[in-house]
Amino acid sequence: MFKYVAILFLLAHLLAPAALAQDDVKPTVAFLGTGPMSPHNIAMSGLLNVLQSYGFISEAERGLLAESPDFEGERINIISSPEMSSIADIGSTIEKALDRKVDAIIAASSIVAQTAVHATSDMDDPPAVIFTRISDPYAAGIAQSACVKPDHVSGLQTVVPYEEIIPLLIAQDPDIKSIGAIHTSSDPDGIYGAARIADVAVGLGLTVESAAVVDLVDLRPAVQGLVSKGVEAIILPVDPLINAGIPIIAQAAIDNELPLYYSAPGDVVFGATIGGGSLLQYEEGAHAGLLLAAYLNGDIDLGSTGIYQAGNMFVGVNLDMAKLQGVEIAEGLLKKAIILIQDGELNVSGAAARQMALARSVGPLEERQADDAALLKSLQCTPEMIAEQQAELDAASE
Repeated sequence: MFKYVAILFLLAHLLAPAALAQDDVKPTVAFLGTGPMSPHNIAMSGLLNVLQSYGFISEAERGLLAESPDFEGERINIISSPEMSSIADIGSTIEKALDRKVDAIIAASSIVAQTAVHATSDMDDPPAVIFTRISDPYAAGIAQSACVKPDHVSGLQTVVPYEEIIPLLIAQDPDIKSIGAIHTSSDPDGIYGAARIADVAVGLGLTVESAAVVDLVDLRPAVQGLVSKGVEAIILPVDPLINAGIPIIAQAAIDNELPLYYSAPGDVVFGATIGGGSLLQYEEGAHAGLLLAAYLNGDIDLGSTGIYQAGNMFVGVNLDMAKLQGVEIAEGLLKKAIILIQDGELNVSGAAARQMALARSVGPLEERQADDAALLKSLQCTPEMIAEQQAELDAASE
């Protein structure tokens, strides 16, 4: 069974919305994510920063939160989960959260959201499921469209710009002919990403060899299999297991003197040679925090709150890995890089520096409330919008 690095936060005793406060009941919220800790730490900072701005946790409690995974505060309890080691563990952890009568689940990956939606779909009064860090909720079966979805589900779709990522391989090596892609056989984001990589790459005249894996132990053999087919570079889609296994794949890439690309710029920190894609971890967490705060305060109905779509495109470069792989990075890519690793030092600029600064700061509520209200208003699905999207779905299925 494959292993994920995972965290579960049960956020209990939050400031209750008026309807709950009348019965002196405080909501319980579960936060569950898979993949390397660093991206989730940034996303979690965004989530907690918003909760602090809206008064759900205090500044003093934030300091204590950093010291212990298990924390009981005045208005919030945080309980960490055991480390999940398989898909079955994800399911059992969600079931345990449901046994605690959670009022909301923050699902920070496709497979977690998929499992949470499935586990709650037949409940008479299901908890809210707010997802984030997902590249295609529709292919994952979490929703049918932005407004056509289960009434207890909403979240943020992170657009991975594969059509801009694949050209990075050609910019690095104009003579490249064959590339290899690795993805997890069961992860919706990985399956979707591998298909998009193939579509875009073939359209650019490249040959694509793909390998699907089940566990981390499959990664090195997968690389060797691709090498035997003559690939000249390896590119990885956004995929939690693959993300966790980047150091393994990077070592295999060093052994075979192949550049390694990942579909997010920040993953050069974990061993990718070149990373390209969206840089939105903080915004992903903050959006989940906003939906959570608004839901708990009774300000929104998730059933009529549409799925938000966000995306951008940035580049990261790891010169140390390139040197070990015998790869000379093209000057054009170096000029684009906002994340650069050289001689063991991390240098960030632009959007990357902004992400790090945001993760360390909490803005006053009065500075964000108007923008938050405008964003929530823009996400409202009218009956006409729902009917129109449903009609389009029906027509497409005929």
